[in-house]
Amino acid sequence: MSTNNVVITALPEVVRVSVGATINSGASVYIWNETPTGNIDGSNSTFTSLQNFVPNSLQVFINGILQVSTNDYTTSGSTTINMNTALAVGDVIRIHYKLG
Repeated sequence: MSTNNVVITALPEVVRVSVGATINSGASVYIWNETPTGNIDGSNSTFTSLQNFVPNSLQVFINGILQVSTNDYTTSGSTTINMNTALAVGDVIRIHYKLG
């Protein structure tokens, strides 16, 4: 179904939602390819998701490469991602997670 450029795909117990969509069901909601907030300047290593995430569901990608939890990053609370190394200027960070 597509409404106002919002695409919703329903799978068994999973709903994928584009930004701005509203879901009124008991299904799990996953966020894909979000760019968390935080400076990419060679010294910052803390980033914040736009929504609360389930910590064990978080996947972090730097320049398209999946990072390993605890080896490459840790989480604090349900919105904060602490990279073990600051991202360099030009790096790209994207995250996927289950909405918490």
